[in-house]
Amino acid sequence: MTSLQAAGVRRLNAMMRQARDPLYVIDSLGRLVYVNEAWEAFIGLDADSVLGRQWIGGEDDPLWNRERSLTGSLAPPPEVLCGQPGGGVTIIPSVSGGPKRRRIEFSPYVDEKGQPLGWLATIRPENSPSNAPDSPSQRAHVELADTRERLRTRIGIERLVGKGSRHDRLLEQVKTAAASTAPVLLIGEAGTGRSLVASAIHNLGSSRHAPLIPLDFKAIPPETIETTLRDVLASSTPERIPSILLREALDLPRDQQAWLASVVHERRARILATTGVEPEVALREDRIREDFYFAITAFVVRLAPLRERLDELPLLAYAFLDDGHPGPSTSRFGIEPDAIQALREYDWPGNLPELRRVLVAARADCRDGLIRAGDLPASIRGASGGAYAPPPVAPSATPLDLWLTQLERKLIEQALHRARQNKSRAAELLGISRPRLYRRI
Repeated sequence: MTSLQAAGVRRLNAMMRQARDPLYVIDSLGRLVYVNEAWEAFIGLDADSVLGRQWIGGEDDPLWNRERSLTGSLAPPPEVLCGQPGGGVTIIPSVSGGPKRRRIEFSPYVDEKGQPLGWLATIRPENSPSNAPDSPSQRAHVELADTRERLRTRIGIERLVGKGSRHDRLLEQVKTAAASTAPVLLIGEAGTGRSLVASAIHNLGSSRHAPLIPLDFKAIPPETIETTLRDVLASSTPERIPSILLREALDLPRDQQAWLASVVHERRARILATTGVEPEVALREDRIREDFYFAITAFVVRLAPLRERLDELPLLAYAFLDDGHPGPSTSRFGIEPDAIQALREYDWPGNLPELRRVLVAARADCRDGLIRAGDLPASIRGASGGAYAPPPVAPSATPLDLWLTQLERKLIEQALHRARQNKSRAAELLGISRPRLYRRI
């Protein structure tokens, strides 16, 4: 290096050191290689304790194990790691004081082949004018953090992620149910979060120090159901009343329904029950006793399937990826808009568990932390998410009656698939009565 170049480097270092905005540099290996004095003052750490540390992928470094990861909030978003300038508002934890909202903008440095050499990052006030495009993944992570903070403040549990008026109503129902000891019936398709909501009601209620015991009647032989329930109730005391989660409660054999109704009446346990069937339908079809119906429908909560919550899907997607990959720097992932669109166009017969499986697999397969449409399974990307579209009419036209029969068959098959072969639910999806569905089948 010539003396002129060395003088230039010294001047540049002096400028960055004296800059008002916090500045830092991350190299292509993910190491923090430079911080200025404003960064040290803002974060509350001195340069000697951080320089050279693995900033991207340094999950095992105990320095970063804070409530909100320092590396997660200050590492470049995946769009930037792909070589684009960008950034956005983020939530930064500091050693002194609580989390701070700031805008961070990243400028990539590349070599003559376009490969990244590192990134210069500038931390500015939240409302500063943007000098670089906002990262969609950065916005999504901040929205998720804000949502979880609101949930902690509102009900004390952050796992019931969602948004909108429907979700607000659910949260109010959870709070109301938790403040009571009345039985709660959670109605919704499999995979809509019934067990999660039941756990939230239990954990927020007065019986939270007693166990929540799940019972799946499909997994218990009918002749042992009453014995199993009696064993659970044997531990019940006035000070310690257990909660029993009855999965698919309307499948309980009728000869046990009367006995369980008496348990509810005597308040020997808090009953939380789930079902995918409307109780009024089961009562009309004489599948459940009237006393059992009135015992378990004191408080009813209905959970919408994912296909009716598509406005919440991006938030839920980031929540699943965040839950599935904990760690200080693992929040540096994102989902491209084309992948979000593909997810929105699918009808999600498997509901939330299916969304989780798809996203976790896609994140494992994607490159550079950015999930694209091509990383999703072909079944998710194609045919508008599995919604049936009639085939084009061939030049040698099929007779109309035969064509309509084929179309009706496809629609019924699709409804039965979405309803998990529950014919009452399939009839509702098709907008016809159950007897008419039987006739058409």
